[in-house]
Amino acid sequence: MWYEEFVKRMPLKEGHVHIREICDKLREVYGAVELPEEQIPSLKWVHKFNALHTPENQEHLHLAENQLLIRAIQFPKAAGYVSREANCENDPVYLAFEEQVNYLYSNSNVLFLEAEIARGYSRRDLEENTERYNVWKKSCVWYWRETGREVGNIPEWKKIYKD
Repeated sequence: MWYEEFVKRMPLKEGHVHIREICDKLREVYGAVELPEEQIPSLKWVHKFNALHTPENQEHLHLAENQLLIRAIQFPKAAGYVSREANCENDPVYLAFEEQVNYLYSNSNVLFLEAEIARGYSRRDLEENTERYNVWKKSCVWYWRETGREVGNIPEWKKIYKD
């Protein structure tokens, strides 16, 4: 899978894999294309609101709505991703993001989880068992439940994350 090269780099020295690197890989592998701003679904009422309220923005950056730059890439049907939104299974799949606040969203659950897995965790996250590391492990479990593909220590983690 496309995210495996990122997983092999875990734990990172610091931070996480930047969304630009993830999007570049998705463009290369699937031919995903950038959506013009006016074509990004739910731009105003979902993505900007969610990006404004990320922990990174709330606790550190304090950016205003007009300082956010929501971008998105759209995937061809041949990529194999399916929209999870009700009555929208045939809608184009996309990945929306805001680089400054680390916001990420997709209308495909599998694509979202793969992107979260690719973002990874740092050595500090692992050593201190941070929220970022726990979210990463939980994403791996959810991904396994959704696809049957194992990433990480699924036998141990599936006991922890039963919800």
